[in-house]
Amino acid sequence: MKTGKCPKCGKVLEFIQFEEIPIKDEKDLFDTGVSLFCPYCQTILSVLLNTDSVATEILFNVKKILDDVSDVFLEVQSFRNDVHNLKSDLPAAELKIQKVFHRKKRKKN
Repeated sequence: MKTGKCPKCGKVLEFIQFEEIPIKDEKDLFDTGVSLFCPYCQTILSVLLNTDSVATEILFNVKKILDDVSDVFLEVQSFRNDVHNLKSDLPAAELKIQKVFHRKKRKKN
């Protein structure tokens, strides 16, 4: 049993209509809203922020942040691999340095 009535025309509202409407301040567009209105006299009953639009924007920003963090992680991982490779090459480099040092030392004697 539907008993809600339009505050202007007094008709029982079996349903209401809606449309997207821009929400803005004096000069700039802020976001998109939803206007709920009487299907008989078109009186606006309420205006709401379009939460789907806000949720989509938040999701887009979160994905962008995750992509940025992922890129940084890959760079750090690559740097870590480079350091690991340098550490594993260090003993061989030390041996080469020692051989060169001993050769020069023998030539002087």
